Amino acid sequence: MGSPSFYSDRVNGAVPRVHEDLPFATSTGLEALVSRRINNNYLAEEFPSWCGDGYGIEGTDFSSIQPELLALVPEATWPLWENFHSDATLFDVSSLSDRNSPSLRTGNITRI
Repeated sequence: MGSPSFYSDRVNGAVPRVHEDLPFATSTGLEALVSRRINNNYLAEEFPSWCGDGYGIEGTDFSSIQPELLALVPEATWPLWENFHSDATLFDVSSLSDRNSPSLRTGNITRI
């Protein structure tokens, strides 16, 4: 199946498929993906915040993410995305969140 033919492609020509810089929409999409993983406790197993009774993980300990992130990706900021960052920094942070995101085991995380 061929790619769809959009009006703008017929009038303006096809959009280049290779970019030297990451498009803004792609950059903000990757930022949102990493932020969602952190905020939705996908990193809770690697950076656990323990329940008060000590018998389960209730979420992500955000304070324990910062030292590892800044050690491995020195150009990153915490909280994330507060300052300008390069595409390379975005890819490094994204890779780090992938590495530390085991599949969610809902039995180990107490949902509130």
